[in-house]
Amino acid sequence: MNVGRGTVVDESALIAALADGRIGFAALDVFEVEPLPAESPLWTMPYVLISPHTAALAVDEEAAVVELFADNATRLLDGHPLVNVVDTVEFY
Repeated sequence: MNVGRGTVVDESALIAALADGRIGFAALDVFEVEPLPAESPLWTMPYVLISPHTAALAVDEEAAVVELFADNATRLLDGHPLVNVVDTVEFY
């Protein structure tokens, strides 16, 4: 399962492992190239689940993002630590 960063998984190796049975199932919503090209074998392989790459499925998502932004802007201006900071080395 990869729902993080597409480049974490070697897609060629994953396709080969799915084809020869070393891996029995893959669930993916991120890929080396996005959107996933139409010619990718992942589209037609059995035991592969491809889902949309989105985390914004909640009705109140936009309001939550605005609230977080405003809170972090206030924290930055007041010299306080920010919340939900992304680690730019690990990317999470």
